[in-house]
Amino acid sequence: MIDVLRKEFPDYPLPEKQIGEIVYKGGSLLPTGRYSHARAEKELGIVFTPWEKSIVEMAHKLIELGIVSKN
Repeated sequence: MIDVLRKEFPDYPLPEKQIGEIVYKGGSLLPTGRYSHARAEKELGIVFTPWEKSIVEMAHKLIELGIVSKN
């Protein structure tokens, strides 16, 4: 994700490495199988937004709201 953000926001200070470990107690964060949203797209007509676009839009909104600054 950081590579996507770094490309879109080159003037913002972004971390170079992860500090510490992220622990999720709700189960595995890693997919344990293969998943497809093809059926939802076909049967429900849903158009999913690529995660890259979602993360960039979220960052733009955080900047717009003043939650994130360049400092």
